[in-house]
Amino acid sequence: MPTTIPTTTSSTRPGSPSAGDAYFETDTKNYIIYDGANWRAFVNDGVSIPGVSNSFSGSFDGSGDWIDCNPITAYQGATLLSMGFWYKSNLAGVGPTLGSRSNASDQWGFLATGGTNYIIIETGNSNELSTFTAPNDTDFHHYLLTYSAGSIVLYIDGTSESSLSGTADSVLHSQSADFEIGRFSSSFYANGLFDEVALWDVALDSSNVSQIYNNGVPIDLNSDAANYNQSSNLTHWWRIGDHASDTSSGGGAVVAGNVIGNVENSANPGTNDGTGTAATYSSTTP
Repeated sequence: MPTTIPTTTSSTRPGSPSAGDAYFETDTKNYIIYDGANWRAFVNDGVSIPGVSNSFSGSFDGSGDWIDCNPITAYQGATLLSMGFWYKSNLAGVGPTLGSRSNASDQWGFLATGGTNYIIIETGNSNELSTFTAPNDTDFHHYLLTYSAGSIVLYIDGTSESSLSGTADSVLHSQSADFEIGRFSSSFYANGLFDEVALWDVALDSSNVSQIYNNGVPIDLNSDAANYNQSSNLTHWWRIGDHASDTSSGGGAVVAGNVIGNVENSANPGTNDGTGTAATYSSTTP
């Protein structure tokens, strides 16, 4: 018996194997065994790592609830962005609403309205938007949008969304507009729960996205682990109740049912803190 498993790749598998030969494929991360006629693959479904302690999320009722995170200068005029978060809609098939909007020509983020789910990235013009299909249930799902000079990919629960269609401008707007969780301008509000809202100044690759999803268990985004290696490019992470400096309205301790006071950017404490308006803490989490 070998003390280590022999390795190969999907394109360099042995041409004349014997029944029982086994290899680890370094490109697919699958374990393969030859049964005498065909290779049988035991498919790798990702590496799960321990989840981060997570007791709270933010609840938004679809009318006048949001968290204001102030203008984020790092993304004014930027060509790279990744935005990830967990969202549990109160309405099946209805996606999230959050982002940065100065006016109808300068905006980026997610918007659910009129029965359609949008990703909007408009800079100095209009109608630069994409549509997608949100999960048809009221469970928590992980959303992650990657953006690179007009090219966008949406992942839901670690898998790229094939229903995404539309366009995006090649640069984010440079207006001094607040980033808001649960609201997109003063007219559109989310109806559901948000948790672990994060921004990176790079376009994450699929391996990072899959690891962040972590088979449905939120991870510590401030530390690299397994296939997640972009903690150094994490600029903002609002944990919504689970950072030591998060508070209820009036400065008290975080308690489920309390109105959200402050949620701190745990990727860079003391900067771009979020201030809650009417939204409350919930003990329902992914």
